Amino acid sequence: VYNERCRDLLGEGRNLKLREGKRGVAVDGLTFDLTPSADDVMNALWRGNAHRTVAAMKMNARSSRGHAILYVCVEELNGDAGKRMGKLTLVDLAGMESSKKSFPVEGASGHPQRREEAKHINTYLCAL
Repeated sequence: VYNERCRDLLGEGRNLKLREGKRGVAVDGLTFDLTPSADDVMNALWRGNAHRTVAAMKMNARSSRGHAILYVCVEELNGDAGKRMGKLTLVDLAGMESSKKSFPVEGASGHPQRREEAKHINTYLCAL
């Protein structure tokens, strides 16, 4: 989630539509990668991370400017016994922004793009 947009970081950062259905909120067009090994999961994580928006801030040289979610579903096939499944959701929340303590390295805390990002970061953190 970046500036009120849901972006698919594995799908080259394209914007996605959210819809609410009987089973909760769904994301249309989300990229799913089949990753048969832990190394493949890590590669997908690194690939998605490369599409995140980051900026150098006073308190953090590589500050993520939006929230990210990695959803992992693991299936174990047991032959005739069937399969077992486990789910793991990892969430990386961008930190609460204070313009007095953390401001863009490239300019004053009034930088329009960073100010807009901070507003959206704080709004979503409060909503969660």
